[in-house]
Amino acid sequence: MEITNVAYDTSAFDWKQIFLTPSEEADSQKFAQKLAKAEKLSKKYGDDKHLWMADMVEHTRNEFADISGERNTPENLDRIDAVAETIFDKVNRTVNIYDPTKMMFDVKKGKLGTTLEAHEIIGGKVYNHSYGGLKKISALVHKTYTISSKPSSVHFKLALEELQTGRYTIPDLVFAASQAILAHKTRLGFDTYVTAYPTSATGYVTNANNADITTTVLNGAIDAIADRDIDTITVIGRFSKLTPITDFTGYSDKTLDEIRMKGGIGTYRGANIVKIKFYQNERYTDVVPFLTTSVLAVSNVKNFNRWVQVTPLKRSAWIDPNDGTFHFMITFEDGAAVWKLPYGHRIYNT
Repeated sequence: MEITNVAYDTSAFDWKQIFLTPSEEADSQKFAQKLAKAEKLSKKYGDDKHLWMADMVEHTRNEFADISGERNTPENLDRIDAVAETIFDKVNRTVNIYDPTKMMFDVKKGKLGTTLEAHEIIGGKVYNHSYGGLKKISALVHKTYTISSKPSSVHFKLALEELQTGRYTIPDLVFAASQAILAHKTRLGFDTYVTAYPTSATGYVTNANNADITTTVLNGAIDAIADRDIDTITVIGRFSKLTPITDFTGYSDKTLDEIRMKGGIGTYRGANIVKIKFYQNERYTDVVPFLTTSVLAVSNVKNFNRWVQVTPLKRSAWIDPNDGTFHFMITFEDGAAVWKLPYGHRIYNT
């Protein structure tokens, strides 16, 4: 699976979905009408995203045309809420589809104000004994693992006129919010693993010595995990770090065709190969710096690694009458932890 270019590249964004609000999608007639409009525009514009954007500008102007920046009347609040729900619905869908944590962690729901705990009972051993001799007792150990979480948010403030004139569009907000949230999840996931697997973690990390990943290195990481867990194993990294896998020898003609068609493979020795987008922030600095140096091989075995989603994505939107600005904010709370090193492996370069 490749986590890149689909939801993040504006030229490949599913623009026609922006035409539809959740209530309209439930109405098959409206859905059919707007889908027909979108298909007509698609044939008219083809792959020219600039013409698509022209229609998105008009759409955004229409959505914000009747919103006043001077007061929050019930009618104004209703209009703001309708626009916010349209934006949020698209963001929520994008994040749910392309959320990388599902392939890196055992995802669980948490409760606000509580610390998630996992428990494990360790012990039990069979001892030999003579007839009539002492029967040794096996000790049981109750281990507790905890995971903490922090609240997070992405908040946009725009002059209402910038939306009413189409300088910023609804797809712009959807794209920016989705990318920010997915970048946060990717960074938290990698930060958690790199902290759990420092370069000093002998036996659970491999130094590639500034060389491309090799069959020996990758096979060793996969085998080390598979010896303990034969369930799903995932190899995660930046595209350029995983590309050398396509140069390994011994592939079948079918696999070679897949490499020629897609530029990569989806699985290797039963492990899923997942390419993660290389994020940069508005200052063009790396959001996830470890993507340039590390490849992770992980297992989703229960109680090995855990991602807790304490609160789902929630949205709020309002107009500040003091300066006539539109505010859109998404809040959530999550956290991550790695508890058992033998079920993962980090390949890094120095």
